[in-house]
Amino acid sequence: MKSAILIIAVMSSAILAQKCDTINQHYNVYATVNETKEWDMRKYFFTGENLKFKINNDCPYFETVDPLSEIGDPVPHGDPSIGNIQNLKAYRSFDNGAWLNDFVFLEQNKTDIDVFYALGDPQKMDQVPRFHAQVNVRNSTVSFICHDLDFLTNYLIVIDCQQPDLDDVVHLGYHNGFIVVDLQDSQHYDISPNEHPKGFNYNYTEDRKIAFHNFSFTTSEEDLEGGVGADKISLLFRAEPAWATEFADLGNDKLDEDCELEVYKYSNKKFSSTPVAYLTKVELAALLGTNSTTQKFAIMDFQLEPNGDIYVLDGENGVYVLQFTSQALEWKLKEHISFPYVTKSYGFDFNYLINNDGTITRHMVLVFKDKANFYENGVMKFGIKLPENANYGRVQVQMSQYYLILKLDTVVHVYHSDDGSKLYTYTNDLFDQLIINPYEPDLLGVNKNSAHRFLISNGYLRLKKQDSTNDGTKTYTLDAISLDDVSQKCSVTVNVRVLNKNDTKIYEQSNHPFPQTLRVPTAPIGIDLIASGPNLQYSSLATLEHPELGNSKIIVTIKSAWNLQLNGIRLPDAKEVIYSDILVTDNSDQFYLLVQIPTKIIYVYQCKHSLSDHENAECKDFDNFSLGVQINKNKHSFFWWIYINSITYMYQDTDYSIQIYTSTGGQVKSVGQVAVDSTDPMNKFTSVTMVKSFIYCVQEDRKTVQIYEATLPFRLVYEINSSVLSEYKIEGYFIPKRVFSNKKARAQLVFIQSLNHVYVGEFTNQKSFSTFILFKQIPINGGAEVEVAIGQDHFFIVQQLNDLTVMEEYNYQHIQRIYKTKDLPLFNYRLQKPLTVDYSSQTGWLFVRATDGKETVVLVYEPGVVSHICLHKVLETKAMDFDNKTFDMAVDGGQQMFSYFNNNTIHRVVSILADAELYITPELETQQYVNELTTGVQVSNFPGNTPMNLVSKVTVLNTQSDINIKQSLLTSKKKVFKFVKQAQQQFIDMGTDWYYGQQVGIVVRCDTCKSDLKVRNNIYRVLDGADMPFDISDGVQFGTAGQVYQTRDALIFQDITGKFKERKEISDRTISCELITVSADNNFILSSYTTTKNEVGIFINQCTNLANCQQFKQGSQSIGGAKKISKVVMPDNKNIIILNTDPENFSSTDSYIIVSALDYDQSKFTISNKFTINDQYVGSKLLQIGDFDVIKYQINSVNYNTIVFTDINNGLYFAHFAYDAQGVYSKTINEQVKLRSFTNDQYHIADDAFFYQVKVLSSQMSGTTLQINLLITTSNSAHYSFGFDLDASKPSSGLPIIKANTVLNYVLTPYGSWNAIDKLAYVNGFVAIPYSNEKKVVIGVYDIPNDRPGVVKTISFKHGIWADYHKALPIDFAMLLTKDAQAKYPYLYTNINYDALSDEYLIEKYELRADPQLILTNSAGYTEQVQFKLYLHNDFVEVQGLAYLSTTDTNPPKPPDDDDKGSSNWWWITLIVIFGVAILGVGGWFAYQKFGRKGVDPLLG
Repeated sequence: MKSAILIIAVMSSAILAQKCDTINQHYNVYATVNETKEWDMRKYFFTGENLKFKINNDCPYFETVDPLSEIGDPVPHGDPSIGNIQNLKAYRSFDNGAWLNDFVFLEQNKTDIDVFYALGDPQKMDQVPRFHAQVNVRNSTVSFICHDLDFLTNYLIVIDCQQPDLDDVVHLGYHNGFIVVDLQDSQHYDISPNEHPKGFNYNYTEDRKIAFHNFSFTTSEEDLEGGVGADKISLLFRAEPAWATEFADLGNDKLDEDCELEVYKYSNKKFSSTPVAYLTKVELAALLGTNSTTQKFAIMDFQLEPNGDIYVLDGENGVYVLQFTSQALEWKLKEHISFPYVTKSYGFDFNYLINNDGTITRHMVLVFKDKANFYENGVMKFGIKLPENANYGRVQVQMSQYYLILKLDTVVHVYHSDDGSKLYTYTNDLFDQLIINPYEPDLLGVNKNSAHRFLISNGYLRLKKQDSTNDGTKTYTLDAISLDDVSQKCSVTVNVRVLNKNDTKIYEQSNHPFPQTLRVPTAPIGIDLIASGPNLQYSSLATLEHPELGNSKIIVTIKSAWNLQLNGIRLPDAKEVIYSDILVTDNSDQFYLLVQIPTKIIYVYQCKHSLSDHENAECKDFDNFSLGVQINKNKHSFFWWIYINSITYMYQDTDYSIQIYTSTGGQVKSVGQVAVDSTDPMNKFTSVTMVKSFIYCVQEDRKTVQIYEATLPFRLVYEINSSVLSEYKIEGYFIPKRVFSNKKARAQLVFIQSLNHVYVGEFTNQKSFSTFILFKQIPINGGAEVEVAIGQDHFFIVQQLNDLTVMEEYNYQHIQRIYKTKDLPLFNYRLQKPLTVDYSSQTGWLFVRATDGKETVVLVYEPGVVSHICLHKVLETKAMDFDNKTFDMAVDGGQQMFSYFNNNTIHRVVSILADAELYITPELETQQYVNELTTGVQVSNFPGNTPMNLVSKVTVLNTQSDINIKQSLLTSKKKVFKFVKQAQQQFIDMGTDWYYGQQVGIVVRCDTCKSDLKVRNNIYRVLDGADMPFDISDGVQFGTAGQVYQTRDALIFQDITGKFKERKEISDRTISCELITVSADNNFILSSYTTTKNEVGIFINQCTNLANCQQFKQGSQSIGGAKKISKVVMPDNKNIIILNTDPENFSSTDSYIIVSALDYDQSKFTISNKFTINDQYVGSKLLQIGDFDVIKYQINSVNYNTIVFTDINNGLYFAHFAYDAQGVYSKTINEQVKLRSFTNDQYHIADDAFFYQVKVLSSQMSGTTLQINLLITTSNSAHYSFGFDLDASKPSSGLPIIKANTVLNYVLTPYGSWNAIDKLAYVNGFVAIPYSNEKKVVIGVYDIPNDRPGVVKTISFKHGIWADYHKALPIDFAMLLTKDAQAKYPYLYTNINYDALSDEYLIEKYELRADPQLILTNSAGYTEQVQFKLYLHNDFVEVQGLAYLSTTDTNPPKPPDDDDKGSSNWWWITLIVIFGVAILGVGGWFAYQKFGRKGVDPLLG
């Protein structure tokens, strides 16, 4: 198979290198004695490329770890007389390629050739190898050269050598051969001479490579892992790189094009004398289907993979992926990967990335002369521009999971494989040879004097373990220095304090939760980093009536953890539940609760939960089925997952079998089983662990862990036993008890509990490639209860033996150096018996039952944080459950976790946030846009500790995008929707007095009405545009005739009702039109265009009586100097105003306005430039124009025009013009208005906001004053209507702004946090403004008066539509408003909805009305009142309300008693973790109303 590599990335790194920048200016660390921790430099402190890190030299608490950092000290070699080091190799497992920590290198000097070796412990990969042992290969003779070596076994080494044939002085050929040395017996070696298969001597070469591998060939489908029934053969591959042979001519960049890859068989401790297979251009031609006489083969490198794939780099033709499928050794071509360029490749590497879910991603890198390309699963991910050109034989490239190492001559460059960002440059000339661990970020290098080992990383700040506390806080400076420019440095202040292990005091952190400005609605604010301490609880200071807060109309809500009320279902009694589990799938706001009762029936409930209604979850019965056995949770003998509406579950039904079923709506179907021979008691499954991909079955008597696939046909794919583990030099006996594995995160990691150890390893499985790598053996107490909780980068081991409790955390981010970080603090708690533990498989958070002697609690520990804050929450149960009493719990989830607790008396579901969140929402009737707020949070934990208060001033911008339904109005039936009992359809006006906020969708649901009740929003589509299937980029109203639209090559005319009239093609095929405008007198239609030569200009149609539009014969005229026309206005029949700017990238082109005049006759026209409004015109060094509008007025019967335009960075300019005798503009003067510095308590502009569009709403002369009201839109702030008065007493010398009269009239609130698109449409008091989040477009239509109200008023849009939109913004869609003279509301025409049938975004027509309408049919049989639900939504919130259809007005009934409601169902639910909800200033009353009357207990712990 041949495949050209798909290129989807661009060159990166060296071209777009980033200087350093800080993430946090200050960082506080509250360490505890005897703990260590590492912080990722690029996650917590710095961004940028090629950075080196350092901290004050006198800092005893921290050390910095650079991205390429030496582990330990260099280890000198045993022999000081080492000569040239030819090659360095690691002993790798033939099953998986993992390093086993044995190394050899080949050394040659003037007197002899030696193999130096270092034998290490595979579990001590962080130790530098000691090359203190050597084996003499040969005392050198004349011209005897050895090129390479490799491991045959862990003690047999093969060396490839060469010597000239001194007897053949004419041809001077070379003898080749292999020497095998025994590291265990230095006196024993074997020599295997080679004979060329064609009978002639070998040629000379400067370099040669060998690689050895044990191959297994499958003989049956049942044995794909190379076990019973597989043929096995040991093969050695050898090749000379095409640049190194005597046939290469590097001076002319010519490679040897007739290379060979030889394959020798190794058996009975001997190599075959001739190759048993070889690859030449002849074999390649047969595989590729080409002509062997023209085929070339320039081998540069090759690589053998554990699964037997053979990757061969041809320097001119790409990468060949080959394989042998049997001992016949016939070449099979799996894939041919062609180069994307016509150029030579200098090197390559291939590697497998093992993902967190156990799957494998294929990575490959190709090095060319000046670039390197990185590929993921055959697709180019990114390119790197090389720091210097590559040279043959002087480039080395290797990958290690997430890192890419490139060695050019003596310099080592480190890149990240996610994006190609450059992490580090190592310039020390330290390595004669280096190798990279393919599975771990581990680099080993040697030179003539010593060995060196390096850790590859993003860079770390490492906390050194302290054995005592310190005296208060110490301050240090952490620096990042750019290695590309050492003058570039950024710094972070690090404060550190070392605490006692049981210190529970609260200390202030460096992070402050409140931003200076906050737009509402906004994403919640994480507040967990504002303080350090265990079991932190958060309350709004308003709840405590803090004196600094005063009065406010802003609601602050803090969410941390709370009890959930499960609405819509009825659980079995707590004492009836014998097994429970919680499952959170990809939908994070939904969870499934599974319970089993003694009758063996399993009930599954589906619950949805929204943080906006945090204490309620809406649940329903999802499924129920009978299992056949009672689940034993201690044996982990049950596993389940959900796909769509089907449950798949596995359970152990006997000691020798496991059943797999699916259930859909109670319909149970057997899928299969795993079964072993039950007649042999040795086969007994003593423990079973199931995850989604594999089933781990422990056979303790056999001392084996069997691994089965968890999908059909449930094959046995691997066994872990003493034989597999022996090469890892394990301590003690391997007697497996239980397997632990995370169901979701890092699912390939396996933790095996044995008698006295926990074995940590990694299992991977591909077709024909299954393997287990052991990383660490951790001692445990024999006979203890053991639980393991596995997170993303850390895991916990919890042990309990009698009164001894051990709770340890380990870091395994770099798996070759798993290390203990700390013992978890228990403070004043002790674990209860039996050990009751669960954890969230997504986050690794540990939940463990404990007691303080007064009540049972659940301790919740967060992984990967310092000891002082790792006890994240103490969840109280409000009861004391003594040891050995039943207590069950289940946990799952990510940022929001859901936990089920059951003590056999009560059971409850709790929601816990990984990071406490603070929400800010305006009070119901607040209309102000800008609100100055003083707010605060109190942090507390245990009784007796002093709480910490944080108070801050925040500017809250209320966009009014929050939607609220006035439920009290609907519940009291003061607001009902009147209907008539009739069969016919009726329309019921809903009004807008029952909700507020920027809704873009409304839905109704009625159990009584079913589909007979529908709703129509206050903006709805009336035409779908199917009659105009064109690629329309712009549109404009064409007088009273209708609308006209622009496509690339035509004008599209539409009548006044929105129906297609005609299409007029543009005759010039060299131009591509974009924008369209109509002259003020409707006599000209002007289209902007771009030619194939990137020239821009204007194409004109002349029209008569709103019809009969004809192109001028010349068609168009280019506008000299213009690069991008973004707007054209023709305010009369003479002048044309053109804006040259690029609204998608303002800095990409010069920005200016061209004021031009139009002259024409019957056949042609000319556009002549009169003025250019640019930075010289206004006297500004940087003018970037966003938009303009034109004002026409008369002063003393003389006509004037003012062009008002936006400077996107600063505000507005007014440019005033008079007319000359020919009706052409003549210049007077201009004036700037710096809106960025304008002040008003309802005016706020973000620092990074742009001023976009300007629209004149009204203008009039009042005496000698020109009064103008205009609208300015912004990119990411509100939009503003201003009133300006201009002094028109001396118009010939200018119209200066009367600054004292400048007023802010209206604030148009934006759509939440979305940015506005640089576009608007306006008609008679209505303006449409589009917004986007780069995935969707929302168009909001505002009612905007053109007056000056005296007091600033806030307006939110009342009509809104949305669509998924994936084309370029802002110019690629049309949007216009039209309005009939007698109509109250306008029509909106736009094309933001994609139509699959026409493959176009069609122009649709929308009608606006005052309010939504209910559409009701078949209501004759209804009762007097019918209840239904209302749903309103936008992209930030969805709310629902309960409303009534009524035939008459009703008297409001007495409000329901909250106490009755609060005790009606789940009376036993108590609030177990505090959270604060308050209206600042009146918070106490609000909290009482919301919670105090429901009998909810606060948490004290």
